[in-house]
Amino acid sequence: MLAPLDAPATPSIAPTQTQTAILARHAALGGQLRAVRVASKALGVTKWVYVYEPPGYDGKGGLPLLWLFRGHEREWVNIREDSSRQRSTAIEDLDKAIVSGTLPPMVAVMPGVTSSDNHVHSAGIDMVGPLPPRKRGLGTGRFAAYLSDELLPLFERRYRPSKRVAMGFSLGGYVVSQLAFGQPGYLDHAAFYDALFCWPDHDDPRVGLLPHVDRIWTQSSVFTPALGPPPRPAALLDRWNTTDWLLHASPAQLDAMRHTTFWVQCAGGDGSRGNRDRTHMLVELLREKHLRLGYENAVLAPFAQHNWHWCDVFFGQTLLAIFTAPPSFMSDGFAE
Repeated sequence: MLAPLDAPATPSIAPTQTQTAILARHAALGGQLRAVRVASKALGVTKWVYVYEPPGYDGKGGLPLLWLFRGHEREWVNIREDSSRQRSTAIEDLDKAIVSGTLPPMVAVMPGVTSSDNHVHSAGIDMVGPLPPRKRGLGTGRFAAYLSDELLPLFERRYRPSKRVAMGFSLGGYVVSQLAFGQPGYLDHAAFYDALFCWPDHDDPRVGLLPHVDRIWTQSSVFTPALGPPPRPAALLDRWNTTDWLLHASPAQLDAMRHTTFWVQCAGGDGSRGNRDRTHMLVELLREKHLRLGYENAVLAPFAQHNWHWCDVFFGQTLLAIFTAPPSFMSDGFAE
């Protein structure tokens, strides 16, 4: 069981109405979902993290550790995160599968990498842009340091995992790519659903041949707090281009990455309908580097969409594939 992890000098933060509703909804789980506080020296603020522990967990560690990323910590456990999620959350699906024996017991950790209101996304990097005033939860903006230097070691010590899995949806997939390509070999499995991967050198082949023409990463105002206002310096963009980390990885780094299995799928469309083209690019690059792919088909389903229902489907199917359980459980996240 996790206790609050606040440092004495860091003021506590009160639960929100949404957090209270989420915990109430999940109170009947076989395991336990908790919201815990982590006092970050890197950020200078306290952040909430949702943690799921399976039924009968004895605190001795030795279970698989599942990291789940999107943006706000609530997204994997909020039934109302979007209108597509009707029946259950990802953690309700996971708990049901563990209780039934379809999946083995595991711990799931869901950190937030956004402002407290989810309006400002850090992309999991050390932010350099102007941070909006009166936006709680961003602190110094040093989210890469928070994740790699604080959260990972903290939960490694607490749970001493037997296996490490990270899964991300959309920008959460980009965060997982930081772990997979920035810390080669750390993850046993890296899973991505409809992730917002960077084009190599931020050079989008669909819109021209000049470098740094990926309009989302180089020009979108969504990234102004993280990367600064456009025009963004090429050196800064290159620093956080995780696709380039893979492309230019050394032989030793690639050997370490071969410890990881990559589960990469996307929605059935591109543009406003998903991140299909970026996903196909990343899959081909993984193949070129002779890295292990879990899925042959990069498209989850022709009609799959960029929403939480389809992410939950990917979540369930991928965990079943990773842990080789018989695919007999069915809900929003698990398919027969």
